[in-house]
Amino acid sequence: MMQETTVQLPDTLLQSLELLAQETGTTFDRLIQTAIETYIQQQTPFPPSIGIGSSGISNLSERTHDLLWQD
Repeated sequence: MMQETTVQLPDTLLQSLELLAQETGTTFDRLIQTAIETYIQQQTPFPPSIGIGSSGISNLSERTHDLLWQD
């Protein structure tokens, strides 16, 4: 289910988004949805199990973000 909402944006940001939507061949709505989804995914904390155990890889904790969010 989708709900309509209103968001106020500065003119320059709105123009940039409209241009990007045209350049990428996507709809303005889909561009905004994707941007919000991406932002939320980046804000989600890592699972509490991160750091449990021993893999023997010395730099694994430094690479958690790259390893967890791969497609």
